[in-house]
Amino acid sequence: MSIIRPVVNRFPVRISRPVRQGPRLTLVGLLAIVAGAALVPAISSADPHHGGHKLVFRIDGQARQDVIGTGGIVLTASCPAESCTVVASAKGKRPSIHTDKVRAEVVAGGSARLTLPFDAKDDARLRAALAAGKKPSLTVSATARDGYGAKVPLELTVTALRS
Repeated sequence: MSIIRPVVNRFPVRISRPVRQGPRLTLVGLLAIVAGAALVPAISSADPHHGGHKLVFRIDGQARQDVIGTGGIVLTASCPAESCTVVASAKGKRPSIHTDKVRAEVVAGGSARLTLPFDAKDDARLRAALAAGKKPSLTVSATARDGYGAKVPLELTVTALRS
């Protein structure tokens, strides 16, 4: 007696059928499109370059300064259109030195002079580097904020000179 077994196809041929979309899938897709369209105006109006508020801020300072003779880094911050608050500090890598943060209120259309002083240890490191003939460079980071909450960061590089 023989046993007859059906032949098993190891690579079945699959027939592709078009996917049917029920009313639920169509409704979910439509809701996703409407929700996305509702968010687009809110995102684009939050951008300050598309009709929102924009703060104008500048910092000026000499690129090479006698920071020992003047007692620190001297710079001028200005906000020509409106009043702003400016916070500035400076850092250097060789030697590793930094200043404390200095805050100034700038009136609309005016400017404020800022001096970023070094503490005693950083002053000694800076004097030693200058005496060794090095030219340390310091990066001044300043940020302005206005009453609307707009924030503008700027950087300026200053090279220290011998006094």
